[in-house]
Amino acid sequence: MKVLFITANPKTTNASVSLKVGEKFLADYKQANPNDEIVMVDLYKEEIPEIDYELMDALGRLRQGVSFNQLSEKAQ
Repeated sequence: MKVLFITANPKTTNASVSLKVGEKFLADYKQANPNDEIVMVDLYKEEIPEIDYELMDALGRLRQGVSFNQLSEKAQ
């Protein structure tokens, strides 16, 4: 089984109670489920693109059947 573990905290683990709780949970979970794969995502380290008009327009065009290659370079 895959488990998605998401954090969204700019603090270090030493400065954050919630990150400490998360680490404890992961340690206990791994011990109880050694064969499971844990995928960790830290939203403060990921580059998340801004959702703007151009992105929403491109998504709409793709849903209408326009091919990805037909979108402008910026929309891609």
